[in-house]
Amino acid sequence: MQRFADAKIIANYAILNNKAIGDNQMIFLEVGGGLNLPTGKYNHEIGYATLPDNFNIGLGSYGYIMQLNNLWSKDKSGFLLNGNYQLNGKTQEG
Repeated sequence: MQRFADAKIIANYAILNNKAIGDNQMIFLEVGGGLNLPTGKYNHEIGYATLPDNFNIGLGSYGYIMQLNNLWSKDKSGFLLNGNYQLNGKTQEG
């Protein structure tokens, strides 16, 4: 049976929603959190086949996600900084 990769559910909250900080400059800041659900197929033997672990389409475990997005814009240009941290649990294989 073929499967998709792991599903991620993330909710974000805007702390600063396009707040003006100068001449034609705005800042947008949001924080969020969520879950990684082990819906993808995880093959624990990939490491033994001399392939990198990122060839797995799933992690085989639940994970917790924290996220921060920051956008600075001036006129029609902008700069986006995105930070994401994920803490994964143990797989069935350990």
